[in-house]
Amino acid sequence: MQSLNFTLELFKKYGVPFKLNGEERTEKELKVTRLEVSKEHVLKGHVQTYLKVIESLEKKKQKGRSSLIILFDGYGENDNRKMYDVPEIKSWVQKIVKNKPHLFYFMVNISDNYVHDMALCMVNPVKSFIPNELQRYMGTPMLVLNGADATPAIRKLTESAFLYAKKLKHTHEDLMDLCMTLLDNMCYEQHLNENKQRVQDA
Repeated sequence: MQSLNFTLELFKKYGVPFKLNGEERTEKELKVTRLEVSKEHVLKGHVQTYLKVIESLEKKKQKGRSSLIILFDGYGENDNRKMYDVPEIKSWVQKIVKNKPHLFYFMVNISDNYVHDMALCMVNPVKSFIPNELQRYMGTPMLVLNGADATPAIRKLTESAFLYAKKLKHTHEDLMDLCMTLLDNMCYEQHLNENKQRVQDA
């Protein structure tokens, strides 16, 4: 319900009339672009090569939606860390989003937590939320999730994708689907509930 409320807020904020016409449209099969980022480029923060690939997707206009997967080479199967728990990956994602704020318009959710984990790379734990005796554990996945409010980052990423799709003149139905899908993939409502619980427990 909160996802729908936020989506409707975006419609109102940017003057997009809320209407669904019920037309059935066949889904087009989109070719997925795999962006394999080398560990060397991650460590050096190199994004230029990859920005060019995203710019080629931008030229596809609406056909570029949900057509990108970013993979990080050099992080083996034995590395059980989440993307947002690897400092250099987190930094790399933040850098590319700074250049392309609407990046998540292009992202394909290849697993239950892929887009969610990518989004959490944009969340930096706030020390004031974490008791002093726990701050040395800030790198753990639990505290990356709970040590800071992830919802502003999720809202910002969704809003940027919404604005980009609006600029491309997507239909109202497409805008609604884009927002609801992103918010669902980024576990927006779960994070809201976690934050609510944290406040209640404080």
